[in-house]
Formats: sequence, structure tokens, C-alpha cells
Amino acid sequence: MEIEKYGIDPVPKEMQVVGAKDLFSIFMNFLFNPATIIKGGLAVSAGLSFKVACICETSGAILAILFYITMATVGVDYGIPGQVAARVAFGWRGAKVFCSFPRFVVSIYFFGLQTVVGSIAIKSVLDQITGYSLNPIAIAVPFAILQAAIALFGYDSLKWLSRIALPAKILILGSLIFFMSSKGGVYSIGNVWQYPAAPGVGWALAAVWINASAATWLSMSTDAADFCRYSKNRVHMWLGILVACLCGTSMASAFGAYGACVTMGKQVNTFTVIVDSHPNFLVLVAVIFVIILDNWTINVLNIYTGGLSINNITTKMTRFQSTLLASFCGVLLSSFPNFLNRYLGDINIIGSVFSPIAGVLAFDYIFIRKFNINLSGLYEVSGPYNYQHGFNYIAVFCVFFGLFIYFFLVPDFFIRSFFSALVTGGIYIILFKIFGMYEKNKHAA
Repeated sequence: MEIEKYGIDPVPKEMQVVGAKDLFSIFMNFLFNPATIIKGGLAVSAGLSFKVACICETSGAILAILFYITMATVGVDYGIPGQVAARVAFGWRGAKVFCSFPRFVVSIYFFGLQTVVGSIAIKSVLDQITGYSLNPIAIAVPFAILQAAIALFGYDSLKWLSRIALPAKILILGSLIFFMSSKGGVYSIGNVWQYPAAPGVGWALAAVWINASAATWLSMSTDAADFCRYSKNRVHMWLGILVACLCGTSMASAFGAYGACVTMGKQVNTFTVIVDSHPNFLVLVAVIFVIILDNWTINVLNIYTGGLSINNITTKMTRFQSTLLASFCGVLLSSFPNFLNRYLGDINIIGSVFSPIAGVLAFDYIFIRKFNINLSGLYEVSGPYNYQHGFNYIAVFCVFFGLFIYFFLVPDFFIRSFFSALVTGGIYIILFKIFGMYEKNKHAA
């Protein structure tokens, strides 16, 4: 492996060789991560049944994947990262303000969240082994540094880690669940499958968790092209991502919900449940091993996209320097382990910001550009995507209007993030054509 060198420049055609198998491995690992796992547990703890918790997580991902796939297609078609692709809809400067900066913040947030969730489970294992209650920060920070070091190798590290991690994770996690369920009683698969919802729980709570899942995916729409610009073609990309989305999300949420079900919603981290129930050496080693793989495979992605975001904000940093800065910020955030207490609130804010952004990006590429963009113009400061002083003010207006829709026009029982993305995208198309910007810039398409 070499240190990642491609920043926001197009990837050469000869390097677009990644097939559906590698993409499936990357995205399966990406989806089977500590945060997705713990979301299943949190949903059950909130009052959902096992089956509904899994359905909510998976259906939210399926709804939002439509926007994600659209922007991933830009990466396949032109070999560019999402940070550059966003210039088409938002303008040269607008993409930095409304896409790159928010994506950098969210990448670092999720890096810290994944590290904290993984560290909690590692702490449970080490507490069992040592007999002492260790400081969680003393575990989280070194763990974050190790993950950041791997991320410096960029896309090659994603492929390498994914090929090794996926079969190992499936084997170990499957064995742990089989081992747990063999105890019978509350641990049995049949008991977990029939785990009921809390009294009075209905669609409103389910909508909250579908929205949380969809919001997570929509927040990644600005960097979807980043992971797919090395792909062979659209078919390989679509197949790899769609199958991984369905399999990875459903499996991760089921694993996470399992732990909450056997503890009647008292413990949301399945790894902690396993460690507390079976504190023997082999189980402890297996849990630590799979947590390290889980965190590495997702946080390499978070740092990778965070670094690309910095590259689009400023051209004065090399790819290595931007990744190093993103890594430093991620490690720093990992030293504040208070994420889980405000998870739903954070996701609600993330969804409110990225839903209209995703709507504008996807609808612009499909209905305005019709899948055609001026590649060289993306790198010209005064080129066709400069708009007004580097901003497409129609896109900017639609983002703020989308925020208003999200918070004030969409009731709680709607899937706020998905609805906001759809409506914002539709309004963007209407306004773009009314004000004649399509005709003014049609040479850009």
C-alpha cells in the first residue's frame, strides 16, 4: 500500500478497476459498524420490538440510498470526489461552504462516535481481564490514533481492510450469537424474534428511527462519489452498494437489537452483553478483535472523506496533510465520550442540514444536468460553475428553505429527512428553470 495521493483531481481511467465484489466488501464493513449496531439496541430500548427496530433501520437506509446512489454515479462517470461534484449545483465557493465544511464536521463527528462506542465495549473486556475499572478516555484516544494511522493510506487501505475484515467479522459475530443463543431462555433466537414493543408504541416512534437511519445516509450523499470514483462502471457500483446496503444494515441492526432484547432494553451495547454474560478468555479476545476491525473499517472511511473535504476547502494542503488534520480532529473529539446521551438530537440536526443538500445535488444531476457535466469547468474558478461570485443562490435558498420545511412544515410522524430532500429537490428544479439559469449555463452541461 502507498500513502493516498489523489485529492480532488479526477482519478485516471486506468485506475477505475474496482468491481462489485470489492465495493460490496467495503460497504458491508462500512455498514456493519459500532454505531449502526448500537442503533438497533437504542431502538429496542426506546420501545420498539425486535422486528420493527430492524425494519426501521433497513427501510430508512433504502429510502435514502436513492440519493446516495445518484451522487455515487457522478464518481463513476467522471472519477471525481463528491466535494468537486457539488460545485455543479452549488458553485465553486458554494460547494465549500454548504457541502465540504458540513461534511468535514460530520465525518469527524462520526469518527468520534464510532470510537466512543467501540471503546465502551473494549473497556468492558479490559475491565473483565484486569479486574479494574479503566478510564474510558485512556482507551478511546489511543484507539482513535491507531485508526487514524491506517486512514493515511487512503483507498488502498479500504480495499485491504475490507477483504480481511468482512469474512472475519461474519464468522466471529455469527459464532458469538450462536454461542449466546445456545443458552436458551431469554438468549434464544425464538425469544428475541418475538420480543414485543412497549405498550402504547406506534408509528410515531418508528418514524423517528426510520428518519434517523435515512438522515445518516443522506449525510453521506456529498461524499458518495469519493468511494465510487475507482469503480469499473455503474453496474458494478449499483450492484455492490445496493446489495451491501440491504445485507449490512439488516444484519447490523439485528445484532444490535439482540443485546437489548435479552436484557429487556436495559443494555443497548450487544458487545457489553456478551462480555458480561460470558467472561471467558476466548470470548473476550474475539470481542476485542471484531471491535477493532469494526472501527477501523468505518473510521478509515470517515477520515478519508474528512480529508477530501479539507482539500476542497483549501488547495494549499496536500492529500496527506489534509488527512492528517482530519485525523487530529477526530482523535481530539474522541476524548469527549458523551455522544450516546444526545445521539437522536445530533442525528436530527444532521438530517435537517443534509436532507436539502442531498435533494439539491441529486435533482440537479438527474433533471438539470441529465447526467452530463463539464469536467474541465469544475476546476475553473471563473468557469461555467462560478454562477454569482462562486455561489448558485438558488441552491443556497433551497437549502435554507429545506431547513424550514424540516423543522416547521413536516410533522413528527413523517420521515422528515426523506420528505425534506424530495420537496427541496422539486423546488430547486422549478426555481432553476423559472429564473433561466439553465439556459444561461447550458454550455456547462
